[in-house]
Amino acid sequence: MAFIIDDILLLVAAVAGGASAVKSSQASSKARKAQDAQRQQQNLRAAQERRQSIREQRIAFAQAQQNAENAGVGDSSGAAGGQGSIISQGNANLAFLDRSQRLSNLAGTWLDKSAKLSAQADMWSSVSKLAMSGFSAMPGPAQPSAQIPKANVPSGGLTNGQFSTNTFGNSNIYR
Repeated sequence: MAFIIDDILLLVAAVAGGASAVKSSQASSKARKAQDAQRQQQNLRAAQERRQSIREQRIAFAQAQQNAENAGVGDSSGAAGGQGSIISQGNANLAFLDRSQRLSNLAGTWLDKSAKLSAQADMWSSVSKLAMSGFSAMPGPAQPSAQIPKANVPSGGLTNGQFSTNTFGNSNIYR
């Protein structure tokens, strides 16, 4: 009867361990999907910021060009320098946005890998717990139910030609 209960408990532990591993894997998959959605959202935001930066750069360039023309110095080196500075600052802003986006994507990649490894660790933890529960449910080493009888031997031992009778009543002669 005890073996049947142990077997049932071991089966329940195996099913629970398997279900735990499956659910952990599903949770990890959903977390990766959520991270992918967040990454797509960040990419859209970055694209919008990039367009806004380009728009602001073009507006600032056009305003500087118009102001220089209104002042009658449209072809001067000062006006060209100011417009060049606007372009340079705009390019620096775009480079910053690009670097920021690459780092955000890299962080997402590392989070994905972390989630996968965490799910694998959870699965192996479940397997380990299952194995340990199975090991602890196993009966220990067999213990003898009765003591092994000892032969009736005189305290000084037997010498050649003496008889000995064991507890079963069998006689032995030692030569």
